[in-house]
Amino acid sequence: MIASDSGKRAIQEVPFDRLLTETDGPFVTRDNRPIEPGDVGRAVTMIAELLGMPVERVRQQIVLNLGSLLHGD
Repeated sequence: MIASDSGKRAIQEVPFDRLLTETDGPFVTRDNRPIEPGDVGRAVTMIAELLGMPVERVRQQIVLNLGSLLHGD
């Protein structure tokens, strides 16, 4: 999703406090291997670059967003 123009636009339109990451693995492959949950770090880096923000700030917000989702905040 991050690689396509429409995906980039969608990411930029999602409120930052609602942004979450996921992988489509094992149904999607990269470099001839299934994508795994550990590959989400690359997505966070790409999102940070797209939004012009530090990677750590994006990572922290995604963790907060997941916590809000899981705890109903």
